[in-house]
Amino acid sequence: MKDFLQFVFNGLSLGSIYALLALGFVVIFKATEVVNFAHGSILALGAYAISRFSFNSHINFYLSVLLGMAIAGLLALMLLTDARRGARSGPDGSLVPLAEQDRRRWDRAAIAEGVAIIESTLPVAKPGPYQLQAAIAAVHDEAADAEGTDWPQILALYDVLAALAPGPMVALNRTVAIAMVRGPAAALAELNDAAADPALSGHHRVDAVRAHLLDELGDRDAAREYYLRAAQRTRSLPERRYLLGRATR
Repeated sequence: MKDFLQFVFNGLSLGSIYALLALGFVVIFKATEVVNFAHGSILALGAYAISRFSFNSHINFYLSVLLGMAIAGLLALMLLTDARRGARSGPDGSLVPLAEQDRRRWDRAAIAEGVAIIESTLPVAKPGPYQLQAAIAAVHDEAADAEGTDWPQILALYDVLAALAPGPMVALNRTVAIAMVRGPAAALAELNDAAADPALSGHHRVDAVRAHLLDELGDRDAAREYYLRAAQRTRSLPERRYLLGRATR
């Protein structure tokens, strides 16, 4: 009887893994009417991770599923962020911020694959940090242009992420979303709170965000001061050139 129950459990476990693979293929096919085997290979990696965690490492099966979902979320995040790589810099190597990027240069196949992965994993289990970050990237990538970005949805996702996995960079990025939804004045107040974190002390991105918010509020002199401060603090040459350009325009 014990062997029979073990056999049933193993069958259900493997069936769950195959169901995850099938779900991924169905989502892709419904959206594109194309069977995307590259997407299947990524889900296969997640499924393989589940089997390794569960059967080889003797980790609880449900915990193994969560670990597998985390891996799938990380892969989706990598696809969705790397899809914009070709548009992040100009011909001269200059930095091109997200709002100004030529979206025709984005890798639409990678975006479709990343979106499909995150859409297939989010309903399976409670989302983790990687899934939430991938969902945020997906909202950016699916917008036809910067003006069409669904910032309220991005802010809602950052709210969940901040509650689940709070951190200095999450708080800083959430400040940008607040600026787009509630305005620069509300974001500036949030930035003051975020900047109190010792991990952000002297960080150039705090100065850059503050400069942008002050610029939006019409305080050019103060904005210029913080753009210059951010330019001095960053170690990235393209980023320094961009910030100096913002300060002197």
